[in-house]
Amino acid sequence: MSPRDCLRLVRAILPREPELAPVAELLERVEERDRLAAARTARYRERQKASGVGRPEAGSAMASQPRATREAPTPPSLPPEQQPLKLVEPLTKMKLPPGRKRLPSDPNDDELAIVEMVLGKLSANSGRSYKACLPRGGYTENCRLIVRLLRDGYTEHDLRIVVWERSTKWAKDPEANQWLQPSTLFGPLKFQQYLPHATSAWALFEQEKRRTGREPTGDALRALVEVAEQEGREYGQEYDEEGCE
Repeated sequence: MSPRDCLRLVRAILPREPELAPVAELLERVEERDRLAAARTARYRERQKASGVGRPEAGSAMASQPRATREAPTPPSLPPEQQPLKLVEPLTKMKLPPGRKRLPSDPNDDELAIVEMVLGKLSANSGRSYKACLPRGGYTENCRLIVRLLRDGYTEHDLRIVVWERSTKWAKDPEANQWLQPSTLFGPLKFQQYLPHATSAWALFEQEKRRTGREPTGDALRALVEVAEQEGREYGQEYDEEGCE
């Protein structure tokens, strides 16, 4: 059914159904738009016909060509509201193997950038290599752990300071260094335990930097982290000291 037929039908039942007034108004606008578009097209064709655009001169090479092979004249550009919709590429560019469809748990581009940054810092601090993507496409379980935290409402800053605080505490300890791994830091329950300590340590770090004008490093930084952890224990922020099961 065309918009004009719909409009006629709505107008016929409008006295009995007043709530259809907005629908009738919308259909009237559609009909008016179509009428104006048809009038513009008719005027354009009249101008083409009067000026002889698109008609080759008799005896020319183009006139001898079959009608189907002649180049059609370029139609006029339509106003933005009348131009057809164009399909665009999705913003997200997934790194997937051929033939595999995107899963709901796969990261988008913004999430993947955060995952690669966090795993890069963790790799540098632990001396191991943690990747977000599999060699043949798809995503690692480490990637999915971080994406799950992001979708639960945790921020990039939360992830960064947990890596920073746990690395400060464990990186120089040969025994504890093994706990610097995504499955330890980014498991949902473990991350909830580590984040309050990391937040306290980061606040002390910023306070000390403002006081001295330089960032604490080395033993001073580790002592600061220990103070934040001790304060957390006093306030009942308990966590499992051994990160690995």
